[in-house]
Amino acid sequence: MELLKQNIHMDRIKCLAGTQVTLENDVNIPDNKPDAESVILSKGMIVVDDIRASDNHVFLKGKLLFSLLIQSEMGGLYAVNGEIPFEEQVYMEGITANDTADIVSSLEDMSVSLINSRKLSVQAVVGFKLCVDTLWDEEMVTGILSSTQEDGMVECRKRKKEAVQIAIQKKDIFRIKEEMELPQNYPNIMEIIWNNVQLLNVECKLLEEKIAVQGSAQIFLLYESEGEEGKLRTYETTIPFGGTIDCYGCKETLLPSVRFEAGVPNMEVRPDFDGEERAVSLELVLNMDIRLFEEDTLEYVDDAYGIEKEIELTRKDSFYKKLLLCTNDKLKVSGQLEAPKVTDGILQILHTDAAVQLDEMQQEEGRLTADGAIHMQFLLATGENDKPFARAEGYLPFTYETDLHMGKNKCSFELQPVLSAIMTSLSGNGEIEAKAIVNFNVLAFENVAESQIAEMRVWEADQEKRSRLPGIIGYMVQEGDELWEIGKRYYVPVSQILDFNNLSSENVRAGDKILIVKQGKSSE
Repeated sequence: MELLKQNIHMDRIKCLAGTQVTLENDVNIPDNKPDAESVILSKGMIVVDDIRASDNHVFLKGKLLFSLLIQSEMGGLYAVNGEIPFEEQVYMEGITANDTADIVSSLEDMSVSLINSRKLSVQAVVGFKLCVDTLWDEEMVTGILSSTQEDGMVECRKRKKEAVQIAIQKKDIFRIKEEMELPQNYPNIMEIIWNNVQLLNVECKLLEEKIAVQGSAQIFLLYESEGEEGKLRTYETTIPFGGTIDCYGCKETLLPSVRFEAGVPNMEVRPDFDGEERAVSLELVLNMDIRLFEEDTLEYVDDAYGIEKEIELTRKDSFYKKLLLCTNDKLKVSGQLEAPKVTDGILQILHTDAAVQLDEMQQEEGRLTADGAIHMQFLLATGENDKPFARAEGYLPFTYETDLHMGKNKCSFELQPVLSAIMTSLSGNGEIEAKAIVNFNVLAFENVAESQIAEMRVWEADQEKRSRLPGIIGYMVQEGDELWEIGKRYYVPVSQILDFNNLSSENVRAGDKILIVKQGKSSE
């Protein structure tokens, strides 16, 4: 006899680690720039240049790229750019040099302060989450094949279960290339002082052999206008983008886990059709981490016994994933943030920059809870001639909850927040009304462990033992009895019990009387 087996392709976490790194550096104002009065805006991005695994450790090397918008003592604005390099070694028990660690980095906090009018201090807290996944095949017995006539009949009890397999795992890039032109009532661009790209409502949809990516890029420009020496203008617009990534084997029915991370945007001023500096091109790369799962109903052999042979089954602990939740939820977040006190008042919000930060995620009593905040920075126009710009900063806290519909087993989940919309306005009491919508892409699995058949041993039946069993048995079903267990006890096929007793199903109740007729050795 031979066990027929099927593989379930799954991924599992080999090791996880997280760490925080504090970066600090002093930055000198370039000699060609005027003395600094205040820092108006700041932005930073983590770039990991190298990640290498060794025994129980991962070595990280990279840099924090930062840009600072400075207001001079004369009221003008200029940008200062720089970087802070870092090298870090993270302990990960069980990792080897042959493993590949995936990393998710986040700029958890960045503060900038003036030491004096020619020097600034930049301090940042960077978080790293590292994960090593491994792929493995879990064997599942789907049938038992009698290889010779002497093997005789084998009775198999089959069950069905819902299991999730990994279908596709890959990394790719999606390129955003867009161009815009200033409206006719805006002057030409002499020099871009500050720019910012905010990605909103990014969605990934599965198609046949492709993944569609769409969203919008909110672009902000602060520039010095042509023919107006020292005159600063601002312009903001939103550009939709879309396209596809080739993905062999992809289909709409798969379960998506697509994580993206934006690279450093490249923005250039170009001549328009008339040769004037009014066109701006944007190039931005999204680094895509793609994992697609397939949910399937699998039929497997849970137990077996021989009619004419003795069978002993060896069992093993088996692990698989069961889908709990695949959803996209929207959460509305709102609040009031304090605006700076300015003598002649705040005239206008020129620009808002927002980023979603997750602080803590936990599962308890069948619910997934994620606490976090939306960090917001504002560029404000004031009524003061000597200091025409001001800044405001604040956080909108939120809590996202969803029901996992889980049982007693542990759960693994993937959650990615995506900023969908930002709305801000000045209130009459000197505060900033801020509203945002965040999309939460959630994929959750129940990690199920159960006993499965691993091997089978077959030997000749003990004829003396079987001869002591009566040829015909009148049996009264006891509480908890199953027809399968009764047939196994007397070496009789379940189908034969059903036929002899004119039963249409295997459902029997305590007190039912059934007739069991022993089957002789097969002569076929």
